[in-house]
Amino acid sequence: SNLEATQGLACSERLARHLAARMDRTAASAKVEQWCVQAMKERRHLKAVAGAALGEDLAQVFSTDAMLADLQPAFEEQLAGL
Repeated sequence: SNLEATQGLACSERLARHLAARMDRTAASAKVEQWCVQAMKERRHLKAVAGAALGEDLAQVFSTDAMLADLQPAFEEQLAGL
């Protein structure tokens, strides 16, 4: 899919929000930015880079279903305005 072609970089904001639950937002964003650079340099998926650094499975953060569920309220709001 097109999302997979980004090697997970399209999910960087979701990853930063996930991290912000345990650290401040600025630190979370900086950490994700470092991992994005590393993922690009190593030609690896961001999920693999971040997962290895955190020692956790990040499948839910990178899940297409979860991304769509996050967008559902915005879709509903837009449809209600039509």
